[in-house]
Amino acid sequence: GDHIARKANWPFFHYHHMLVTAVILTAARPQVNVVHYFGASSSPFQFLRSWLARFSWLNLSTVREDRDFPLDPEREYILKIDHPNCKISADGRIERATRRIGDDQYSVTKSNCEDFVFYAFDESSRSVQVRTLSNDNVTPLDV
Repeated sequence: GDHIARKANWPFFHYHHMLVTAVILTAARPQVNVVHYFGASSSPFQFLRSWLARFSWLNLSTVREDRDFPLDPEREYILKIDHPNCKISADGRIERATRRIGDDQYSVTKSNCEDFVFYAFDESSRSVQVRTLSNDNVTPLDV
């Protein structure tokens, strides 16, 4: 029931958020199972997929569970994000997240991978990345 985020640099810098459902220790390396939005939120074609997802018949991003998700802390920047005020147990968070498997309501600004994980923790959806971009921190470029 932990919230983790993997840094992605292409096509732009962002974090892909996931909820850990299991960690299985093996001799070779830990196996990490996660539930996350897969598609627009984790693809190099984020903007195109996100734009296409506006058409309900062409939504390319869904919540899914991945077993043995490829995480490499030696080569990737991975964060564990704490939720100190969360009152929902780890099992409760996993159950809330897995209930949404198949959900295809992805939106960069309203229902993204970060919103999905926050929902599992406290029933609210909020993306710090989107909120940061929505503030006065971003200046449009004149091209």
